[in-house]
Amino acid sequence: LEVGGTLVYSTCSLNPLENEAVVQALLADPSAELLCWDPLNSDCFQEGLTTWKVPDEHFEENGCWMSKPQGSDRKTQVTLFPSDPPLAVLKRCRRLLPATMEAHHGGFFVAKLRKTRKPPPERREGLEGTEDVKETHQPKQRQLVRSLFKVVPDERWEALEAYWAFSADFPKQLFRLNKLNQLILASRSLANCFLPMKVDLPILEAGLAIFPASSCRPFDEAVPFLARYTSRKRSLSLEQFLEMLRKAANQPESMAMEIFCLDA
Repeated sequence: LEVGGTLVYSTCSLNPLENEAVVQALLADPSAELLCWDPLNSDCFQEGLTTWKVPDEHFEENGCWMSKPQGSDRKTQVTLFPSDPPLAVLKRCRRLLPATMEAHHGGFFVAKLRKTRKPPPERREGLEGTEDVKETHQPKQRQLVRSLFKVVPDERWEALEAYWAFSADFPKQLFRLNKLNQLILASRSLANCFLPMKVDLPILEAGLAIFPASSCRPFDEAVPFLARYTSRKRSLSLEQFLEMLRKAANQPESMAMEIFCLDA
């Protein structure tokens, strides 16, 4: 972050260990400043916490809270605990509460920080692009990068396009394979995201799953999206739809895989 630059730290959580404790640790850097931030609709917001409790490792079983460790403790980070005395500037953080019946959201946390100066020389040692630090370090080797997802093989596309007859505006460039070899639709930024080889970032779920591995039958949640780009679909009246269901029950092997749109 450049000097004078602004960083917004936000989570979809009201857990102070994920929110105020993180900001408090950031403020230990003298170059960090927590800015005042007043949202437009301030009725749903509260000030940040200045004190909180840290649950025990087995809190769900014993309901006990932890005390701040003395000295070094590898199992417990001291930064999880509020400072003593409490850091009053944490009140500049904002907590968004689902406080009204009309609130269609959970809890959120927002903190706005600014970098006010360069870090001291001892912390900048080995960094490139500084004027007053001697270049005594060895240049870093360029790290190899990898994509978050795998590229869809051509033969997989050929089979899908031959069956579904996608239209010319089908966003083929945004499709990738996840670890389960499912064909997913990712956002443009996610589809083009790369990571250093040494960074192991587990992706639990990302994008919209369209097709399972080794199958042309789409997932149920993908049908509305797929219906916009395929000519393999038919509009049915209610009577035709019921007749189709009866036929499928009696002769399931005779039913072709298509998208059916029920007329209103």
